Amino acid sequence: MIFIIIFIILILLIWHYKSFTYWDRRNIKHDFPLPIFGNHIKNIFGLRTEIEMGMEMYRKFPNERLVGYYRCKTPVLIIRDPDLVKHILVNDYVSFYGRGLGRDHEEMLMLNLFHSQGDLWQLLRHAISPTFTSAKLRAMFPLIQKCTVRLHAVAQELSERGNEISAHELMARYTMEFIGSCGFGINMNTLNTDKSLFIELGQIIFTKTKWQVFFLALREFLSKDSFIKKISVARNEIITSIMNLMDIIRKERNEKNIQRNDFVDILLKLEKEKVIEDHSILNKDENGVPVKIKLNYTEMHTAAQLFIFFAGGFETSATTMSWTLHQLSYHPDVQRKVQEELDKTLQKYNGICYDAIMELPYLHMTIKEAIRTFTPAGYISRECMKKYVIPGTNITIDPGVLINIPAQAIHLDPHNFDNPDEFRPERFTAEEESKRHKYAFLPFGGGPRKCIGSRLGLIETMSGLATILQHFTVYPGPSSKRTFKVKRNAFIIQALDEDIPILLKPRKKTLYDGDRWKLLRHGLSPAFTSNKLRNMFPLILKCTDKLQAVAKILANKGEQISAVDLMSRFTIEFIGACGFGLEMNTINTEKSLFIKLREIIFIKSKKQMLLLALRVLFPGIKIIDMIPIANKEVQTTIMNIMESLREQRNNKPSGRNDFVDLLLELEENKTLQGDSLDIKDENGSPKKVELEITPMISAAQLFIFFAAGFKTSATSMSCTLHQLAFHPEIQLKVHQEIDTILHKYDNKICYEAIMEMTYLEMVLRESMRIFSPGGLTLRVCIQNYTIPELGLTIEAGTKVIIPIQALHMDEKYYDNPSEFKPNRFSPETVKTRHRYVYLPFGEGPRKCIGARLGIIESLTGLVGLLQKFNVEPALSSKKDIKSKKIAYIVQVSDDGIPLKLIPRKTQNA
Repeated sequence: MIFIIIFIILILLIWHYKSFTYWDRRNIKHDFPLPIFGNHIKNIFGLRTEIEMGMEMYRKFPNERLVGYYRCKTPVLIIRDPDLVKHILVNDYVSFYGRGLGRDHEEMLMLNLFHSQGDLWQLLRHAISPTFTSAKLRAMFPLIQKCTVRLHAVAQELSERGNEISAHELMARYTMEFIGSCGFGINMNTLNTDKSLFIELGQIIFTKTKWQVFFLALREFLSKDSFIKKISVARNEIITSIMNLMDIIRKERNEKNIQRNDFVDILLKLEKEKVIEDHSILNKDENGVPVKIKLNYTEMHTAAQLFIFFAGGFETSATTMSWTLHQLSYHPDVQRKVQEELDKTLQKYNGICYDAIMELPYLHMTIKEAIRTFTPAGYISRECMKKYVIPGTNITIDPGVLINIPAQAIHLDPHNFDNPDEFRPERFTAEEESKRHKYAFLPFGGGPRKCIGSRLGLIETMSGLATILQHFTVYPGPSSKRTFKVKRNAFIIQALDEDIPILLKPRKKTLYDGDRWKLLRHGLSPAFTSNKLRNMFPLILKCTDKLQAVAKILANKGEQISAVDLMSRFTIEFIGACGFGLEMNTINTEKSLFIKLREIIFIKSKKQMLLLALRVLFPGIKIIDMIPIANKEVQTTIMNIMESLREQRNNKPSGRNDFVDLLLELEENKTLQGDSLDIKDENGSPKKVELEITPMISAAQLFIFFAAGFKTSATSMSCTLHQLAFHPEIQLKVHQEIDTILHKYDNKICYEAIMEMTYLEMVLRESMRIFSPGGLTLRVCIQNYTIPELGLTIEAGTKVIIPIQALHMDEKYYDNPSEFKPNRFSPETVKTRHRYVYLPFGEGPRKCIGARLGIIESLTGLVGLLQKFNVEPALSSKKDIKSKKIAYIVQVSDDGIPLKLIPRKTQNA
């Protein structure tokens, strides 16, 4: 028995010597190997990834060019020197054409470009390369754009919920949509669903099960010719899914005779041709000329290429994008630079397009830096295929030795990148890159076996990130942290084991800026033409009749009334009838959802005041900016109203020809088109621009019609009544004008009568001068601007305030400005004054689009009351109107303007 034990020990010692003295015999430093496992035990038991093992060895021997390592009994050489990296990947590629990943190319799905070796690889690369030419990538871009539109829509929906989201999940869904559209010509529909077979498939491709770990380790223990090599380690669900996917695509293209000239078309063409021919990279004839080689191409080869396109395009891109978003969320200064570049470039090209993506150097630098700090392809594996003498040494390595180029370790080496843990995209300026060894940055490998789809992957990544960062600012989620654990069962690539939680917040814009504003203005203008206003007048009259009826009831009570409340109820009734085709019934009730809305839209809550103050005091602080200011009740109500109107009208114009019909018509047309404000073509002519009309945009227009239409008009009318109450002599003139003109029209209010109320309009305008609802106009300087005559230059981003109320009360423009004198607005007097010292509706192209409608509404409401009533001050009335300090955007009276209504005793009344 003792002799048997001695014999076994002796055999093990010989085996150990033969297996684990390989690097000692070549004087290459390495860690002490354990029997059987070598240095690989942590990887086998899921304690370290292959990438982490390489990093450990790389850092343990900082002064070495080469470090030894044993993957069980297989010797592995870790390359630390970028010069040697170049030799292995490029100069001496023919000695290292094998991947050395332990997968037999005869396994199902392993006949792909990534896993194949030697001449098989050469034939496949030659046949598939046309998919990735510049012309093909440019032609593919409209498909990419469709994916980015869907990505924006899903991101918008997620951001509106206000919860943190998984960056990796979002970008994985986009990546899968991209693969389906651009690679396979099918709609994966992954962006619109949280669960997808394709997403699950993409996640398991690069994840080892315990069964796979066991068999891969067993392969390392045994010889290359062992039967164990013949056992496939591929997961059955992957094989089945890929084969089924290929069948679906093939069937659809054959039945519909579809030709997309994409990746699948190239594969199907190869199937039809059956043979691929090229020159060998390994064998030459007696004259030294590479011999011709052939491959009998089958459906199995097609499935294998489909698999690797699917696998190679999914996890790496999703990880890169989500990690970039993570880094930007913690580096707002970098994010701001990226967004500034995006804004400038996308404005030039009117959105995301191939040429725009090619002109985003800072975003490209940011992506490179993100990949450097977390490299999905964290190591590059090669296998020595023939005896090789390492340049600059007398060390010879044998066929079968594996090469590990630890890309992640190289990327985090202070010798290659100073302060490597710092996120600094400027490392990748052309100037900085020229100072660095070319092979110190290896995001996609290098040499002939560099990733064939790297350019497509970069375009996919840049387009996805451009879409998110164009529309949103990214913040860390509440559960976010700076570093994350990696998946210990990841295979080939490096993946995170945790979500990357982020918050997406829509980027701030001042109302509708630039081209978007211009297109919307052009699209909505038909609602406010003279013909439309005239045709709308019967609806206004119905509101006026209701106003008179309610005013009569209030007057008969003999109590004071709130002019603001009464006229607000009239304006909301007017908006409902003329804009929405709805019976608001606000005049007949003091309690109404719409009455409640009127109070919260323009009145700041304490929370809103605090947040606005904090944003002013601490601009750019992400924690403050993340908190939404908008009132959710307002948003929900407006969205519900728009949806209800849409359902009532069967999602199409009803024939009422009102504001909602106009919105539904725009939705039917789907887009608005026009000339750009800023972007010119090569001839200097404005470029054509386009805006997609979405339900969100329609709801926004409905909101502004409601908000702008009621408070400003209600305030203007109530302040006018207040002034008339304190100036009975002026009220008398108004009554006389109303009586005279209405007598001409059979004592009936009509459009023509309102157009003749010149004195009443002067009274209204004087009232708006003394108390201007739009008390100031705010603009943002879009580009550096030198103020004429002053020579003072203000920079882009500077806010400009035009204090309308102050202009209206300036003695330089109005003598005794506190005095109420309607004659200031007689045609003769108006001519003597500068046109831009009276701005009740703003001025210029962005003047209030509904100004004429607002004037008609106000005049009609005032005529409706003053035809039947005198107005007098109430006991609690004050001559000077004070504004509400917590009002927002518009100026609102603080006391509701108490007045008394006294029925008139005249023929017209």
